[in-house]
Amino acid sequence: MLTITVHNDQGASEVAKRATRAQINGWLAAWAAPEDLTATVRDDNGTEIAIKAIGRKTLEWINHPNRGQAAKSARAYVAARSGVERVHITKDGEVHAYGTMPNTTQTGWYLAGTVKALAIVAAVDGLE
Repeated sequence: MLTITVHNDQGASEVAKRATRAQINGWLAAWAAPEDLTATVRDDNGTEIAIKAIGRKTLEWINHPNRGQAAKSARAYVAARSGVERVHITKDGEVHAYGTMPNTTQTGWYLAGTVKALAIVAAVDGLE
């Protein structure tokens, strides 16, 4: 669940509501003049994940670390490793791999690195 806080043009907080992303988008669209309001959406950890400025009718969602070209490069780089069966990227930008763990014969989840670091290594290796 996400929390949206809407502010009027004087900056006073009018509404704080918990809802899903789809519910928030629908709720904001139903406002008579959404361009006259600002809004902030935060996740359960308090991280700001969307904003809406005055003059804008919709929310601007802040990119999640598992989207975009860097994440695609990091995912492909880790997936190409021997023994890797699955790759998961957390919202904090950590890349986890499931497969044969490095320097062992055991299978399991392990931290492969971060999106930023792995995307750089992939680019240097020419695998982007």
